[in-house]
Amino acid sequence: MGSSREHLEEQQQSYKKYLAISIVLGVSLCILSLTPMLLGVMTNLIPVLVGVGLMLILIGTGTVCFTYSGNVYNAYTVLLTNGKDPNSFEEEVKAEARRKRIDYIIDEVYWPIIVVIYFAESFLIGGSFWAWSWVIFVLGGALEGTIKSIFDTWDN
Repeated sequence: MGSSREHLEEQQQSYKKYLAISIVLGVSLCILSLTPMLLGVMTNLIPVLVGVGLMLILIGTGTVCFTYSGNVYNAYTVLLTNGKDPNSFEEEVKAEARRKRIDYIIDEVYWPIIVVIYFAESFLIGGSFWAWSWVIFVLGGALEGTIKSIFDTWDN
């Protein structure tokens, strides 16, 4: 584990030079992007629409330089700060599977029961109760969070 962390730190350090070059290139392209448009407006060297098109291409290329290099460097940072032991991934996968089962039960069983209760109480009581019977959905939403918390606590 230590050797892979050291390897990531070495890769991040070697990537810093590329990051700096990418930022400089992106800034330069964004600054120089006005040149084709200004050439089209002030001279007859290129048509204005071609200048605008070239300007947008240069801005897009500069933006790609920023985002790609920044995302790669950020990925190194995230891996180094949040890096985990490969053995812990199995536990996380099992916990996620349990959470998905609970969500499935709530989505496929709990909410249909709430809807049936809503219609039953609304039709059986009737009258002006329709104006207030929707409150069961608010209570059901609050209770859903409570049920999920209970299951999460129970799993732990």
